[in-house]
Amino acid sequence: MARILPFLSALLLPAILFGQHTRTFSMPEHDSIYHSYYEKLHVIDVRREKANVGYIKTGGFNRRAALITAAPLPELLSDYYAKAVCKGSKENKELLLVVRDLKVAEPTSGEVGTVHIEFDCFGGNDDQYAFIGKCDSFFEMSSGIDISKGIERAAQVVTGALIRKWAGTNIYADAPQVTTDQAIRRRESEHRKYPIYAMDSFKRGIYVTERDFLNGIAVDTMLVEVSDNQSESRHVNFYYDKKVGKRGTRLDPDAFFAIYDGHDWYLSHEKYATLMHASDREFYAELSMKGIANTAGGALMFGVIGGMIAGSQKQHYLCKFDPDTHHFRPVSRLK
Repeated sequence: MARILPFLSALLLPAILFGQHTRTFSMPEHDSIYHSYYEKLHVIDVRREKANVGYIKTGGFNRRAALITAAPLPELLSDYYAKAVCKGSKENKELLLVVRDLKVAEPTSGEVGTVHIEFDCFGGNDDQYAFIGKCDSFFEMSSGIDISKGIERAAQVVTGALIRKWAGTNIYADAPQVTTDQAIRRRESEHRKYPIYAMDSFKRGIYVTERDFLNGIAVDTMLVEVSDNQSESRHVNFYYDKKVGKRGTRLDPDAFFAIYDGHDWYLSHEKYATLMHASDREFYAELSMKGIANTAGGALMFGVIGGMIAGSQKQHYLCKFDPDTHHFRPVSRLK
């Protein structure tokens, strides 16, 4: 259980309203959508925690303030759209936005802020929608002074930019159609084409490649597991089992993608295997990677297209596996 807690705490952090200390999150009042194919925006919020959109730090003591919305997020974004769309640019169709995550955070003791946005967008009407696009982006900003307003503004700007972009994207008449319920379950349905996401129990052994992992194909080989207790995260070396409880040759991390020992998952990362966790049909790992450059605002534009600006120092992130790209994408920065 102790191994799982770091993952759950990172995922559920925004669920905690920090006392009564809050700040209101809103959308820009003067944005304009000059061309839209859609008469209105329908928003479905499927986030686990709907009471806030994360937190920022305020005051001289960097007290955490939960970012709450004056109205529920679907109402806030629908009203934003209605006010922003200019007259004469509407058609009798609906833009459907499924909000899977919108999370602002200041996770470190320094002036660093992060935003994670996960949206799916569709267009149509009468419960028949065509897929337009998705956003699954994590980005950061840093500053030598207070970053709170900057990162809050970044979340507003990127959310507005995505809505404006999708409003100007028309759907083809012969595009595949889905219902509202199918739109909500799109990610789950897409994942289920990979057998590992449909399994209720996992096969013990070595998953040599990403493709083997996605197909649930393991080489069942006896291994001896040795932890590196000096590491901040749980790094592990695996050895072939020469005799019962005895080490043989070390298993090179470059020779496998993942290992399941019957209880825990491990991911090959750099020189070791590191703990991986399965939760809600997703796979997460705490990974070290290059983070932001030391410039304010630069990460914003890069983050819109789904990446991070590389800096010289590696940082620690909670990452989620993307089965389509075979990459782990950051969802939050860890302290």
